[in-house]
Amino acid sequence: MMPPKILSKSDNISKTSSDAVRTNDQQMKGLVAGASALSIAESPSTDERDDASASLRSTKVWNEPTYTKPSPAPVKIPEDNDDVFSPQTDCARSPLKIAVERGSTFFSDPIRNYPMYSCPRGHVLIINNQEFDDPELYPDRKGAHVDGENLEKLFKGLGFVVNSHKNLKRNETLKTLINFADLTEHEKADMVVVCILSHGENNNRIVSADGLRIDTETDVLR
Repeated sequence: MMPPKILSKSDNISKTSSDAVRTNDQQMKGLVAGASALSIAESPSTDERDDASASLRSTKVWNEPTYTKPSPAPVKIPEDNDDVFSPQTDCARSPLKIAVERGSTFFSDPIRNYPMYSCPRGHVLIINNQEFDDPELYPDRKGAHVDGENLEKLFKGLGFVVNSHKNLKRNETLKTLINFADLTEHEKADMVVVCILSHGENNNRIVSADGLRIDTETDVLR
């Protein structure tokens, strides 16, 4: 007959701890399984989500905004006997006349303007090409002399010294520009103006009287 086994106090504690650990593991496994089943049961399927989204979109209705548009202003349609439909010749048109009057009111801050105290104010160069060597390629600019005369009157009335030239070829234009730039009077003037009236082409090119091109950047502003 085997003697009875005597368990010490430490053995009892170890056994109790092992039983408690096994019990906790079983409880945790049960909780995880229950949570997984709950999430699977609560999460809707793909079809259910699509149906819910379709139902939500169907409830959102976009209403087109309404705007209050003002009534259009009445339009006056010219009659057949009005001057806008009657043919006009060069003889019937009266050329524009320039008249410069002394002003007495500043419409902006004078401090922000260029100083214009010199007398004369500056020098103006006007080159007006009205007639060309090849009229078929570059037709004559009829009435351009009126624009040149008006510019001359305008700048003279503003206190400038005007130098006018007409129908210059390319070499003549370049020499005129160089001579004008070399004027010593520019040192005492507040402003300089260059006006070239002619046919124009792409890339900022001007046509001289002999039908050649003058580049604005390299030939005029250099």
